[in-house]
Amino acid sequence: MMREEALAKLRRYCDYQDRCHREVRDKLLSLKVYGEDHAWVVGELLSGGHLNEERFARSFVRGRFRMKGWGRIRLDRELREREIGDYLRRKAMEEIDEEEYERTLESILERHLRGSAPDTPRAEAFNSARQVALRKGYESEVTNRVLERLLPRS
Repeated sequence: MMREEALAKLRRYCDYQDRCHREVRDKLLSLKVYGEDHAWVVGELLSGGHLNEERFARSFVRGRFRMKGWGRIRLDRELREREIGDYLRRKAMEEIDEEEYERTLESILERHLRGSAPDTPRAEAFNSARQVALRKGYESEVTNRVLERLLPRS
């Protein structure tokens, strides 16, 4: 494939939604673009503003937090899988407002607790809800604090 052809495809690919460098690298490899051509296409995408890893990381965190309710631990792990560096992962986490973070977790936990049997013992309900939050990637300290508000000791 000609490098200009690959560049046009990758511009459309990156303009459709923010992409990380790893996704672009994988796409180029699937198009059988290697070596100098690969480096040239990535350089052109970067200089043209089509590829921006910080923008990707920030929009990824915003979107997954708001749409899927993921916690910081899960978000960080997903960014690591996409080979996003420490600095950019920390910058991306700035997209999450602390109050909104707790409200979202509270909403997730309330929804889970409403679905459990009303005669469930407090300890069992607490542990079950805690597991839900941990699977979503929320920190145990934040989870425990929210659960103490939702399930006060009698």
